[in-house]
Amino acid sequence: MQGQTKKVILAGEPRFLREMLRQVIDKSSGLLVVGEIDNIRDLDERLQRSSVDWIVMALRENGQVPVEVENLITQSFPSVRIMGVSSDGSRVKIAWVGLKDAELEEASVDDLTGILRGGSIDFT
Repeated sequence: MQGQTKKVILAGEPRFLREMLRQVIDKSSGLLVVGEIDNIRDLDERLQRSSVDWIVMALRENGQVPVEVENLITQSFPSVRIMGVSSDGSRVKIAWVGLKDAELEEASVDDLTGILRGGSIDFT
């Protein structure tokens, strides 16, 4: 639902990307960072303790969301969406269980926050 505040966990390395994303999200209405973890192995425990809409993290060098994160979400937290951002911020990948992944090239800050708040994105 677009009117509700969306809860976000920032996960993984590099730290500077998490810090940059936190600044962007903290300035955006309708979004709330409810946690930040540097090691994705701690994600399962964190998700068990928190109600979360999104995990935002860095994409791997191959441009993919880490397989272990996708597996965790698919098996245990299927309502949580994943946003992977390239370390330079130019590429975004969205993953949502049951839907085809979507990718954006040269995404703007407004694109990122709009998607997180529940804006439309073509998953087909």
